[in-house]
Parts: sequence; structure tokens; C-alpha cells
Amino acid sequence: MWIPNEKLPDLNLWEGDRIFMPWLFQDKFFSARFIYSNGKMKSYNVEFY
Repeated sequence: MWIPNEKLPDLNLWEGDRIFMPWLFQDKFFSARFIYSNGKMKSYNVEFY
């Protein structure tokens, strides 16, 4: 099923998904790591290229 981009935030997403989704629409490559413990995000780091 296709979901329009503007509807993506309405989905049941992980906390990290909400952080990196806007990066998908930039003209940059990135590598990110999101650390979770017991279902809660503890930290993340990202490198843009």
C-alpha cells in the first residue's frame, strides 16, 4: 500500500523515524545510528555526506 509523504507522520512510528524522515527529502546522503533500550530512544548520531 502506498502512503503519501504528508501522511507518514500519522503512522505509528519509532521515535527515531520521526527524526530521520525529513532527512530523506534532502539532497544529502547520511548514515545514522539510533540507540534504543526497552523501546525508548536513548541517543542517536548522524553523519551527512
